Amino acid sequence: VTSRSEPPASCARLRVTGEMACVGWDDLRLDENELASIARMRGHALPPEAAAGMRERTQGWAAGIVLLLEHAKLSGRLAELPGDAAPQGVFDYLAGEIFARFDPKMQAFLLRIACLPRMTAEIAQSLTGEPKAARLLLNLALNNYFVSEVQSPEGRSFQLHPLMREFLRARAAQELPEAIGAKQLQRAAGLLRAAGHADAAVSLLAEARNWSEAAGVIAGEADAMLAQGRSATLATWLDWLPQAFAAGDRRLLLAQGDCRLYASPRAARRAYE
Repeated sequence: VTSRSEPPASCARLRVTGEMACVGWDDLRLDENELASIARMRGHALPPEAAAGMRERTQGWAAGIVLLLEHAKLSGRLAELPGDAAPQGVFDYLAGEIFARFDPKMQAFLLRIACLPRMTAEIAQSLTGEPKAARLLLNLALNNYFVSEVQSPEGRSFQLHPLMREFLRARAAQELPEAIGAKQLQRAAGLLRAAGHADAAVSLLAEARNWSEAAGVIAGEADAMLAQGRSATLATWLDWLPQAFAAGDRRLLLAQGDCRLYASPRAARRAYE
């Protein structure tokens, strides 16, 4: 441990000589076994699937895990299922300890990107009008401030921490509702699809209940997804659509049959017929 007044050159020397080690976020985040052990200490016996779900939601963030476990003491259940709202204790912590420390410009930027499951710097800039979006996202990611950098075939992209995104969406609903409105979701979906993030685009179109556009994206992506072995994801997308949309498009009917051919031959045959 070094003091804040320690000269940078001195810190570098200690690192070179092995007298100082740097411990980063990847070292500090809790794995599933550590999470389950903490839960047992607090009176919760988590089955493996529940521990995995909680870790996915908290990303190994110790404070988030403790707050979810404390909430479970009061409510009698763990808020871990998809679609569960984060407990008020998590929101209060994020509001008081994290969000309030940002300047108004950063707060507005975060609220406007809250709708995005994933983003590139270019998408964030287009959606928010913030010319320094790339710098803001990179600084947040480098400081592990509830934003992580993701490397993908499409290039560098960023993701908000799941609990932070839930908080920001709830905050936007109160302070900036247009940031998560249907018009903004549709605009964000278009930017995501153009950048090659079809999964995120479909989820936003479904949330906006823009079924005609969602159906078009699914039909356009179906062949590639089947070739990649992603039939389960494709089946989920098709299940989201109202039946009238699938029944009226031969491309979607063919996709329904193809992605269910081995898992449910009878259902596949009905789609083919």
